[in-house]
Amino acid sequence: MWSVDDGGTQAIMSAFYSILSTEKLTKTEALRQAQVSLITGNWKEISHNAPVAAVNDFSHPYYWAPFILHWQWTLDIRAVSRREVIAFL
Repeated sequence: MWSVDDGGTQAIMSAFYSILSTEKLTKTEALRQAQVSLITGNWKEISHNAPVAAVNDFSHPYYWAPFILHWQWTLDIRAVSRREVIAFL
């Protein structure tokens, strides 16, 4: 794992969940749009919960690049063949 900035984390998560709740987008697209909002500086307009003591510029990748989505790694073994499970691992 790596360290992340608290203000940047609050900014991107606030933008992400605001976008996700107001638009019919996938989580991947909502995260991409949240990252773009930090790059372009319009995250304050999107976010409902902007950081109180945030820096004005979150455009550096240090603030937005550490965030990725993880797929839910549950697998219903009954639904797939043994070969597919081995290929998955």
